[in-house]
Amino acid sequence: MSHLSFELDSDLHRQLKIDCARSGATVAEVVRGLIRAHLQRHPKSEPEPRSSAFPSGSASAADEASGSEKSSLAQMLERKLS
Repeated sequence: MSHLSFELDSDLHRQLKIDCARSGATVAEVVRGLIRAHLQRHPKSEPEPRSSAFPSGSASAADEASGSEKSSLAQMLERKLS
């Protein structure tokens, strides 16, 4: 399993932790579920080739995600917490 690290607004993180405590789910379980749901709604038939902008191949997912993808994941998380 891979590890993922990202920045999250403090208030949003607090709300997520409260929601998880109430539901009995872990933050990791919720985030994995949101990512799975996102990928099911946006399937890709073939993996996209690595960008030459990152010749070492060490770009993070956040570096490669478009602004709309980041916004979409943030909106899914906010809806989950509402």
